[in-house]
Amino acid sequence: MEIERECGRVTEIKGDMALVETDPASFCMSCASKNSCPTGSNPRTKKLWIENTLQAREGDNVYFCVPGGGVIASSFLIYMLPLVLLFAGIIFGVMIHTKLGVDVEASSGIFGIMGFGLSFLIIRLVSDRVLNKQKFKPKMLERSSPGGN
Repeated sequence: MEIERECGRVTEIKGDMALVETDPASFCMSCASKNSCPTGSNPRTKKLWIENTLQAREGDNVYFCVPGGGVIASSFLIYMLPLVLLFAGIIFGVMIHTKLGVDVEASSGIFGIMGFGLSFLIIRLVSDRVLNKQKFKPKMLERSSPGGN
């Protein structure tokens, strides 16, 4: 499952990686959340480091795609995990408050905050390992030089 092709311009090359700058209007056009996402309304260009499999040079235009699985996995990790752990902490706090001998609101609040905080630790640990796998990275599909080469 791949998201629609996007176009950008190579602005920098470092080793086997290319920094691709893309217009947010073109990059976000294929996203279902483009109308409600603050990123889509941001006029600044977006920059992505992409493996330079097509030997693109600075100034070249490249078409690339972002695998759909990567978008879904990163969205779940960033948006859903904190909510799930927040509510899990609240529920745990409600269930255990009598054993701790504290008020239900205090217990649920403390464990909810702990679950929410734990989610950011998990995101930090997991994102480097999971989201940097090859199947989640953007891929170059085609390149064209400004002169048409």
